Amino acid sequence: MKVNQKLVQRLLLCLTPLVTGSVFVALPGLAATLATSQATLEFSNFSHNPLTIETAKTSNTSPSTNTNNSQVVTQSQSDANFTIDSSRPSGTTAFSQSLSTVQGNGSDYSGTAQSSARLAGYNFSVGAGETFSLDFQGLLKLNTSVDSDSEVANAFGSIAFQLFDANDLNNPLAFLTLTSGLDSVNSSDFLLDPFNSSNITFLPSQTSFTRSFGGNQESANANFTGQLSIFFNNTTQLILREFSSNSAGASCPNR
Repeated sequence: MKVNQKLVQRLLLCLTPLVTGSVFVALPGLAATLATSQATLEFSNFSHNPLTIETAKTSNTSPSTNTNNSQVVTQSQSDANFTIDSSRPSGTTAFSQSLSTVQGNGSDYSGTAQSSARLAGYNFSVGAGETFSLDFQGLLKLNTSVDSDSEVANAFGSIAFQLFDANDLNNPLAFLTLTSGLDSVNSSDFLLDPFNSSNITFLPSQTSFTRSFGGNQESANANFTGQLSIFFNNTTQLILREFSSNSAGASCPNR
C-alpha cells in the first residue's frame, strides 16, 4: 500500500511531544498494561474554499491512582488545523489528530485518557452546474496489551465527517463514520466497516482494515484514502464538519 508521506510526517510531528514526554520504566518482576487509541484525518485538493473556518481540540487525563508497588502514565494529545490557500482552493488543507494512551505497571493502579479534535468549514459557495469535491486520507489505530487476566486495558476511537447544505443541517448531503473498540476482559472488540454515503468513494490500493482480537495483545487498524464529490444543479452554500475522539484506560487490582 502506498503511504502519503505528508500525512506520515505530520503524524510524527504530532506524536513527538507525547513520546518524549512519557518516560515509562517497568518495575522489575511486575506485569504491565498498555492501551492506546489514535485517530488522524486530512482533507486536501478542495474544489472550493470556505468563507470561514473553525477548529477545536481537547485533551484530558483522569487523576491516576497508583501505589509504591505500581506506576501508571496517562497521556492525551490533540491538534486541529484548517489552512486556506486563497489563490487556489486545491492548495487548501485541513488536518486533525487525537491520541490517548495509558501505560500501567505493577498492581493497584488505574488511569484513563481522553482526547478529541474538531474542525469545520462554513459557506463553501458552489455555483449552479458545479461539482464540489475534496480528497481525504486518515487512520484509526487501537492497541491493548495485558500480561495477566487480572489486568484490564481498553480503547475506543471514532472518526466522522459530514457535509451539509447550509439551509438544512438535519440531513447531511455526504457523510463518513468509522468506529472501533477494544476491551481485554470480554469479547466486545470491534472495528466496524465504514458507514458512508454513496458520493464518497475509497481508493482500494490505499485502503485497508485489519483486526487482531483475542489473547493478551489486541489491535484494530484502519487506513483509508478516498474522495467526496457532489454535483449541484443550483447554487448552494455548504458546511463541512469533522470530529475525532479517542479514549484509553488501564487498571489492575491490588495483588
